[in-house]
Amino acid sequence: MKKLIMSGLILATMGVTIISCNKEKVEVESETNTEIHKPDGLSIQDQKAKLVDNNDYSKLDLSKGVVEFKTIEYYKSIIDAKDNENKIYFLSKYINESSFKSFGKINPTSQLFDDDFMEAILDKNKIVKIGRWYVKINPEDESVFVSSSENERAYDLVLNETESNTNVYKFSTGDNILEFLSSQPTDERWSWWCSEDGVGSKHVSSGIMCIDNYCQNELHGEMHFRRFGIYYSLYLKVYKDNGSGYYMSMDLPKVYYHVKCGNTVGSYSVYGYGWETSNFRYQSYQGSTNLNEIWFKGRVKAQKWINGGWTYVNSGWLQIRVNV
Repeated sequence: MKKLIMSGLILATMGVTIISCNKEKVEVESETNTEIHKPDGLSIQDQKAKLVDNNDYSKLDLSKGVVEFKTIEYYKSIIDAKDNENKIYFLSKYINESSFKSFGKINPTSQLFDDDFMEAILDKNKIVKIGRWYVKINPEDESVFVSSSENERAYDLVLNETESNTNVYKFSTGDNILEFLSSQPTDERWSWWCSEDGVGSKHVSSGIMCIDNYCQNELHGEMHFRRFGIYYSLYLKVYKDNGSGYYMSMDLPKVYYHVKCGNTVGSYSVYGYGWETSNFRYQSYQGSTNLNEIWFKGRVKAQKWINGGWTYVNSGWLQIRVNV
């Protein structure tokens, strides 16, 4: 066998105060502000609480110190399902409520993955087993190490990143690793290829926004495209940094992406998403395949009743745009 290394988110009509903010690495366009208002209905968390878990966990094993998906097909049936956001949410919840010591449980304040799913399925050494393959993911340098359980030392080989061993394969997080691993364990499995390029990791931040003149109420927004080789995620997230009694929401006037050698979604718009008092995100894409095109534009907003009037702030437009 040969080794392969591949590259790669109703204002009151009276008494409104507007506070501006500075932004870095953000493309700003002049557009009319969308008014923030509290929608009728439930919060995002309350909506999730009413959902029903219909996942099949018969092919998931948590008893051996590492999360084991019995087959690649089973893993992809959750990650690439039409309702994958719900399936991924419940899978993460299921693992987190078990006794399995996940990366997220051991490192509750880590921002290395910033993803509930990845933090749930990975063990303390950032390893998961999918089918017969042990997979170690390193977001730090975007490397992925893989070895087959047909070798009794496979876990230790990926743990130690033993590149000199012919049973260890090194990938980039930008590679569609599951496509390679789905074929037979011969050199021919490397022959699957897609001529479309994959998108690199992208990150944009609004910087801290103050709702009041004394910055006692602060928040910020972040837009990310994260890639982990077996899982890709595009989202806008708002973080409550300090303060209380204010509500956060998002506008996304442009949501569009094209999956590498796959389907296209969008473009579509979402306005006034969320009315939350704690961190939340708008999840645009989740799947096992990298993206080829992205146009993802949005802003985070906050509103607070201060001294008899609504005060609000927005981040200005954040944007990830690649190959469009």
